[in-house]
Amino acid sequence: MKVGDLVELSAYGKKLTCNFAARGAVGLVTDIENLSSVPRHPGTHVTVHWSGHDKPMFQVRRDLKHVK
Repeated sequence: MKVGDLVELSAYGKKLTCNFAARGAVGLVTDIENLSSVPRHPGTHVTVHWSGHDKPMFQVRRDLKHVK
């Protein structure tokens, strides 16, 4: 995944209640950050601007998949 990719929620991401606002939406990846040094949030932090939302949302990589 890289900046500029179109994404949607993965099956795992759809199950999470914190992602209810992004269900059914398509998003554009605007920033990617590696947070392996932060114990509470290991992995990759992705900033996504979802269609129909004014502010970008912060997602974990496993919550997302590429749009086909």
